[in-house]
Amino acid sequence: MFRIQKQSERPVYLQLTDAVITEIKHGIIKPGTKMPGTRILARELNLNRQTVVKAYDELYSQGWFELVRSRGTFISEHLPEVKPRRLISEKAETVLPDKTGYSFKINSIIHAPAKPNRNINGFHDGPMCVWCLPNY
Repeated sequence: MFRIQKQSERPVYLQLTDAVITEIKHGIIKPGTKMPGTRILARELNLNRQTVVKAYDELYSQGWFELVRSRGTFISEHLPEVKPRRLISEKAETVLPDKTGYSFKINSIIHAPAKPNRNINGFHDGPMCVWCLPNY
């Protein structure tokens, strides 16, 4: 049903996710089809059930699966967009005006910030320098 390569570097649950998506894209699994339960699929594929649960969760989060309470897991009737869309490239020119749209006064109380006292041991912004510490 699905080919899983346990020796692959790609996690098994993602391999299962990719396999299901491929089957849906090729029309082998149709929208509305009921999927087997996680226990049954895990037994058929000889996988841990939690691996299948992770794959189902991934497919649900991407919109490929629909969960119907008390009925099971189904292929979504409204599948995610499979074909990539071409983005429209709009080159917007940024032109800044010479003047702002309002007037303002410079506050004379505000001063430039003071320079940091990097020469005082322990009062600096960087990491502690062990060679700068006084010998006690």
